[in-house]
Order: sequence, then structure tokens, then C-alpha cells
Amino acid sequence: MSREIRQTSKIISILPETKDEEGNPPLNEIKFQNGHNLNPVQYIRYYQDNFFIKRTVSHYFFSVNPDLWVVYDSVDTEGNPPIEEITEDEVIGEYIDSTRIYGKTLVTIEIDLIKDQEKLYLKSRAGGRNL
Repeated sequence: MSREIRQTSKIISILPETKDEEGNPPLNEIKFQNGHNLNPVQYIRYYQDNFFIKRTVSHYFFSVNPDLWVVYDSVDTEGNPPIEEITEDEVIGEYIDSTRIYGKTLVTIEIDLIKDQEKLYLKSRAGGRNL
């Protein structure tokens, strides 16, 4: 996750600056533009689903031309947003108790794991090279 965040030029999720921001708690997911595969444009999302961390890869298009991938915030001539198609959805981690993601240019990822009553706390920071 950290390696891919470092490569992105655009984080789509609106993350709080700190984990203690009043009324804006950390997220348990993050979505950003794939920095390794720029053309055609793709998006990566990491998210907690029960006790798992999952990773999806997706792209956006308009129904009139599904082979032409567009950026997520595009609109067609009538002001309609594009359609998202998820091309990959896989489990990349398990035994996840909680996930907290926050920060703007320096993204912090905190994960609490639990298995057989044993707990482990992980923390990583990733600064986007291209942000």
C-alpha cells in the first residue's frame, strides 16, 4: 500500500489532516490514481471489509464509448458522471481489527491486527513523490 501511495499523483479520498481532527475521523479506506500505470488511467482502492484488507483496481468510462477510459471526475456533455468498472478485487490482508488512514501529503496508515487474542499494531507513513 505504501509503495503505491508514494507513486500516485492524485489521492481521491478526502483524508483528515490528523487522526484527532474534530468531526473528521480517519478513514478505513483510501482511493488514489495508479501511479505505475498512467495510460490508460486506473484507480486503486484499499479498504477494510470486516476482518480483511482488500485492494481493488478500477477505471471509469462513459457508456457511449466504454473503451475510452476517463478520469474519475469527468462529466459527459449532459453533465453525467462516468461509470466505474472494477477489474480486480482481492484480499491482501487478514486478522484486521481496525484501520485508520489520515494525512494530506504525508499519508499515515495505522492498522490493528488480532489473532488468537494476540494483538499487533502497525504504523506506516507514505509521502507521495508526485503529489
